[in-house]
Amino acid sequence: MIAAEFSDIEPTFFAAGGTILSEMAVRDGAMVCTGGRLARILRHRTKGLSKVDASYEFYVICGLKLTVALALEARRETGDGADDEFRRKMSFMIRRTVAFETLSKLRQITAAPTFLVPAPLSEQGPRE
Repeated sequence: MIAAEFSDIEPTFFAAGGTILSEMAVRDGAMVCTGGRLARILRHRTKGLSKVDASYEFYVICGLKLTVALALEARRETGDGADDEFRRKMSFMIRRTVAFETLSKLRQITAAPTFLVPAPLSEQGPRE
């Protein structure tokens, strides 16, 4: 679907489940794997690559503990009408995600546009 609509873009997916991408570190101008398991996963999914460098036009960070449910949880904790408190809570929660950690590492190697995309709600809905 992406290839048909954006034929001039060749995406590379550095994808790994859960929080294992937090095992990447910044070294020599790239994000590199600090563990063999993550390196194997990335090499498999990217057809041989195991580091993220600054050669891409843009980056998309999806999920990695950044979810729509964070907003629901923050609203539940802060109550209706407490917008400043809600923004502070959201900022605190987002900064604790692997997505934000990954963005912080990317910013050490590139200033390229980066899009943060939350994971959608699961079929079970938000946590209660």
